[in-house]
Amino acid sequence: MLSKLLSLYRQTDVKAEMFDLGMIVGIGSLIYFPFLSMFALLWIGLLIFRPFNWREWITPLLGLATVYFILAVIYLWMGKMEQFYTIWLPFTYKFPTAIRIQLVDYLVLVPVIFTLILFLLVLKDNFFKSVVHIRKSFQLLFFMLCLAIVSFYWNKKLTEAHFLLCAPSIAIYMAYYFTYAKKKWFFEVVYAIITLTIIYFQFF
Repeated sequence: MLSKLLSLYRQTDVKAEMFDLGMIVGIGSLIYFPFLSMFALLWIGLLIFRPFNWREWITPLLGLATVYFILAVIYLWMGKMEQFYTIWLPFTYKFPTAIRIQLVDYLVLVPVIFTLILFLLVLKDNFFKSVVHIRKSFQLLFFMLCLAIVSFYWNKKLTEAHFLLCAPSIAIYMAYYFTYAKKKWFFEVVYAIITLTIIYFQFF
């Protein structure tokens, strides 16, 4: 999905790719409903990488609708149309005021957040030195991260597993820092801390 989005800028006609992306979001949302928030990322990608063309904005909607239309036909054919309507129940959930995450799980985030701060410092120095496509790609990843976070309320029972949707953006941001950091010894220490933290909380 990211590969298709990041390649939009160099193609003359992206309607087929946008239709495919709409279907990918539709299929993904059947597996995990909050993934539906990534549909907004398709339009954001068009806004960032492409001049406005209404046909390109409609095609991902058609791709998404195709998945749910086929699903609706299957439910209708099996005489279970009422169950099809329950798919949309997450839109009725109230905004949660608490997250069921243990306190120790927050400790894993400390080295990750620290690395993201270092990433921002490195990006500040290199952002305007980078080619336009790199800058736009970072903007797209930022919106992907935001959408992954704000879609948490579509879960009836929220757990930390939802935030795995944030992993692609954060992983790329961290990789950028480790690639362009100037002090080798420092980023090696940071990388070791992250690795040890993951191992510790995974097995202990």
